[in-house]
Amino acid sequence: MGEEMKTPNKGGRPKKTVPITEQEQPQDSKLLMTQNEPVTEVKDVLQSCTDFFNSFLGNVNASEVIGQGIYNLNQYNPFLQNTRLKTLAGLPIEMSKTGIANALKNPQFHEEEIRGAAASLSSSQYLYYKILRQAGDIPLMKYVKYPPLLEPSEYKTDRFKNDDDFVDEWLEKFDVVNTFKRIAIEVKREGKPSYLLRSHVTKKGGKKTVDFAALQKLPPQFVKLTAIGEHGFVASFNLMVFMNPAFVPAQYPTFIQRVWDDMITNKIAVLDPKKKSYKLDVQKASTYVYKDEDGNSYDTLIERTEQKTYMFWVQLPQDLCYTFCSDTSTATAAPDTAGLFMDLQELTDYSVLAGLIASTPLTSLLTGEIELIPNPSTGRDQTAMNPETVLKFQNLFNSMTSTNTEAFFAPLKNLKLQSLNNVPNSSEIKTKAVSNFISVAGEGGNIIATEKPSIAQVKTANMLSAAQYDFVVKQFKSALNNIVQDCIGADYKWKVDVFGDIFSEQNQKKYLKELVTAGMKGLVPKLLAYEDITVKDSKAAELYLDSIGFYDNLTTLTQVAASKLNAQQEKSNDSNANEDGSIKKVGRPALEDEDIESDETAASREKGENISENKDIYAAKRCAICGAELDDDEDILCDDCRETYLEQHS
Repeated sequence: MGEEMKTPNKGGRPKKTVPITEQEQPQDSKLLMTQNEPVTEVKDVLQSCTDFFNSFLGNVNASEVIGQGIYNLNQYNPFLQNTRLKTLAGLPIEMSKTGIANALKNPQFHEEEIRGAAASLSSSQYLYYKILRQAGDIPLMKYVKYPPLLEPSEYKTDRFKNDDDFVDEWLEKFDVVNTFKRIAIEVKREGKPSYLLRSHVTKKGGKKTVDFAALQKLPPQFVKLTAIGEHGFVASFNLMVFMNPAFVPAQYPTFIQRVWDDMITNKIAVLDPKKKSYKLDVQKASTYVYKDEDGNSYDTLIERTEQKTYMFWVQLPQDLCYTFCSDTSTATAAPDTAGLFMDLQELTDYSVLAGLIASTPLTSLLTGEIELIPNPSTGRDQTAMNPETVLKFQNLFNSMTSTNTEAFFAPLKNLKLQSLNNVPNSSEIKTKAVSNFISVAGEGGNIIATEKPSIAQVKTANMLSAAQYDFVVKQFKSALNNIVQDCIGADYKWKVDVFGDIFSEQNQKKYLKELVTAGMKGLVPKLLAYEDITVKDSKAAELYLDSIGFYDNLTTLTQVAASKLNAQQEKSNDSNANEDGSIKKVGRPALEDEDIESDETAASREKGENISENKDIYAAKRCAICGAELDDDEDILCDDCRETYLEQHS
C-alpha cells in the first residue's frame, strides 16, 4: 500500500486534531515500458525485467536518480518488493523438537524463532492453520456508528450531516470487517503485531473526501515493544530497515519519513556515492533525538548486534502505531499457541508412521534357528555358517517374498511363520493422534473429532472461544474509536461499536428484535448492522421502493400478515377442537436446533419422542400406585390397585 500513499509538501508532524495527510508518489513516465511480445515463460519474465532496468539505468543520469532518492528506483523492482511483502509476516523457520523445547523454556529471548516456527507449522499442519483461522472466522466484526448526544435541532444541521457522511465514507474506505479479520489471524499467528495508521483526507470547498484509510503492518523483526501507553504497548521501529533496498521511506507514514529526512539533514544517515547506499554515522547517532514541529521529543537508541550490524530504534507515537495482542499480561512477542508446537511435531511423526504402515504393512515374521557347530570353543565362530552367508540367505529370502513378510536371520531349521494377531491400522493411529491433539488444544467443541460430541462440551467450547477472540475485538474497538475521534479530523465525537460472533448471532438478532418491538429505537442500528445494513441504507431502500411505486399493485404487508393470522387461527380452531366441541390441550413449541443444550433433549429429538403423536409409542402407561404397565382400556390404576383402593374407601 505504501506505493499508493501520499507525502505532504509541508514539513513537520501535524497536530493531533488535523488529519494525517500523505501525498501520492508521482509516477515517472520514463518507467512506463511496454513489451512488444507476450511474456510466457519464467525466463522471459526475468529477461524482460532485466531489460527494463538496464534500459532505465542506461537512459537516466545517475545524479538525477540520486537526487530523487536512490531507493525510488527499487519501488518498481518486483523481486525486491515481493521480498518486502513477505517480510511483513514472520518468516517460516524449521525447528527440531529440541530447538522448540529450548526456545519455549526462555521465550523472551527467542521471539523471532518462535514466530518463525508458528509460520512454518501453519503452512505444514492444516489442523494448526484451522485453529489460526478461527480467530478471523468466529468474530463477525459487525460494526455500528453512534453519534454523540446533542440537542435535537443540531442533528438536522448541515455541519452534522456532512460529518456523518464523512465518517461513513472513512469507515467504508477502512473496510472494518475485512481489515480486522485479517489482523485477528495475524495476531493469533504472531502474538503482538504492530500497525501504522495510513489515512489521507482532502478538503475541497469545505467538504472532506477520504482518499484512503488502512492499517499498515510493520515487519515484526524490525519492531520491539518498549513501553506501555494510553492505548496499550508502545512500539519502537528500527530505521535501519531502510538500509535494505526493498524498503523505501515513501512506503511509510509521514512521521517516519520526517525522521529519516531529519537524519539525512543532520548527516546521521550519509549517502555513499560509490555504493549508492546509505551508511550510519555511529558517533552522531548515539546522541540523536528527533523533535517534531510541536516540540515533542522522541528518543532514539543505537544498538550493535553480534553480527556487527547496527539497529537504530525510534519510538513511535501512540496515535500512529497500534499494537494488538492475544495476551496483554506479558510483553513477549510470541503467539499464545506456542505450547502446542511440541504436540504438532509429534502429530507430524504420527502421520509419517501411518504412511509407512499403509505403504508396507508388516503382518508376519518368519523365524528359524541358526545351526551351531558341535563342541564350540571360545574365540571361534560357533555357527555352521559365517555371518556373510547368513546375511546372504536372509537378503535372498526377503527379495523373493512380499514386503509384509520379513525374514529374521537365515532360516535353516525349525522354520515357523509368526503371524501378528493385531495388525496396526494406519488410519486409527492418525485419527487417535489428531483426536488427542484437538483435546489437548481445547478445541474439542469447535473441531469435531468424535462421532457424537457432547452438546454441553460443544456449547462450553463455543462460549470460551467467543470470549477469547472477543478480547482482541475489544482492542480493535478501542483503537478504532481513538482513530475516529482524534485522528481523522471529524467534527464530532462519534462512537463505533464492533461486535458479534458466529455462535450467538441468531440469538442476539432474536433478542434485539424483541427489544426493538418493545420500543427501544436506539437498538435499530445494531439490529440492521447484523444484516450489513446501515440506517441510511434502510431509509434509502424504503424511499427508492416508494419512488418507483413498488407497492402500488401489490398487497400491502399488513394485509398479508393479517390474512395469514386469520388463516392460522381458523386452522388452529379446527385442529384443536374435539368431537364434543372442547379445545384440545397443546404442548409448548419445539426448540430450535441451536437452542438445545441437553444431550437428553437432543436424543429425544433424534428419536422423534418429542412429537405428541409418537409419545404413546415410546412412553407406556403405568399405574399411579404400583407403577405396573397398564393396558389401553385401563385408566390410571391397575386392576389389583383399583380393588384395594375401593375396599379401603368403601
